[in-house]
Amino acid sequence: MKDFFQTNTVKLLKSLGVAAFVVALNLWSGGQMGLLPALFVGYFLGLFYWFTVAMRLRNSMGKTAAGAKREMLWGLLLRLVLVAAVFTAAIKISFYVFLTVAAGFGIFYVLAAVHLTVAAFGMKTFDKTEE
Repeated sequence: MKDFFQTNTVKLLKSLGVAAFVVALNLWSGGQMGLLPALFVGYFLGLFYWFTVAMRLRNSMGKTAAGAKREMLWGLLLRLVLVAAVFTAAIKISFYVFLTVAAGFGIFYVLAAVHLTVAAFGMKTFDKTEE
């Protein structure tokens, strides 16, 4: 299982690197390279979002349905508060910083979801016909 996470993390990091390169080229061509750190803030916000989802899922595995629901709702509240706080701070800096942070978050979220879906469909444990 450890190898599964390592190989998919490396693939996700490569995809994020390519996306960051493309966005950096666009920012450079528009003379807006000062917005590149905002892109990485969005990436880290997306990373935190996915990490908390994974940890809440792991923590709720051994609990009853009511306990798991409570665990996931607290996690949702934590994620929404953090996203709102970061986006509020970004919009107070400037509209373009907000858009760049939101783009970084969106890029990370979509790429992570695509990698997770591809990995899930590629796993042999989901295929019950081969048992």
